[in-house]
Amino acid sequence: MKSTIRTTLLVAMLVIPATLFALELRVGEQPSISQGERILGDVYIAGASVQSSGTITGDLIAVGGSVLLNGNVSGDVMAGGGNVTLLGTVGDDVRIGGGNLIISAKIGGDLVMGGGQLQITGDGIDGDLLIGGGRAHRCSSQRKHRDRRWGSVFKCTGDRECRI
Repeated sequence: MKSTIRTTLLVAMLVIPATLFALELRVGEQPSISQGERILGDVYIAGASVQSSGTITGDLIAVGGSVLLNGNVSGDVMAGGGNVTLLGTVGDDVRIGGGNLIISAKIGGDLVMGGGQLQITGDGIDGDLLIGGGRAHRCSSQRKHRDRRWGSVFKCTGDRECRI
């Protein structure tokens, strides 16, 4: 019994500090990651107006009333807010939700998004696309992925609108 407690405490003393140092946490009215900044590991950022322009080698989780992500992220991106704009390059998957969503990025994995107004442009999505929303526009010329769409209107490349 005593050896189990000692082992548990030893593991906790080794794992908890390593976990805490592997992430960056930024919270406030206008938290940001500046353009020249490079963060090794995961980033959690939350505030009324969130902006990330730097390079992140891990995952990015961003929440705010207004979220602007125009830097590069090597891992996954999870974001939510009233207005969310993704302009940079993402190495893996993107999961995003909010009122007005604009995706104009190169995404290395899947894109899952849900919101009121959705717009997708940019260099393409290498994985699958799963969207749900009131109104969705897709203007990207690259289509390597499978689309799964739920919503009232989906605007395909060109001028025609397709009911779903």
